[in-house]
Amino acid sequence: MNKKLSIELFGDLNYEGMVINITCDKETIASVNYEKGVDNMEIEITPMSQEFKFLMDDFLLALEKAKKLAIKCAKEDEEFRKKGTL
Repeated sequence: MNKKLSIELFGDLNYEGMVINITCDKETIASVNYEKGVDNMEIEITPMSQEFKFLMDDFLLALEKAKKLAIKCAKEDEEFRKKGTL
């Protein structure tokens, strides 16, 4: 993956579960949430203060990693709910 692009796990009180941010040069460019379930994940594209350029495959890879992390978080959330700790 392009070194400029990274994913970060983020707690956002506007969402029931965790949010996965895709960042470029440490600025969030998109956020993935699984609030409506892993089969209905949403991506929010964040207006950027500057223009970014990177390979499409690098962005698709970041999205795929964000999706996998969201699925993992959703499973953990479900386990905590079953135990009554969330």
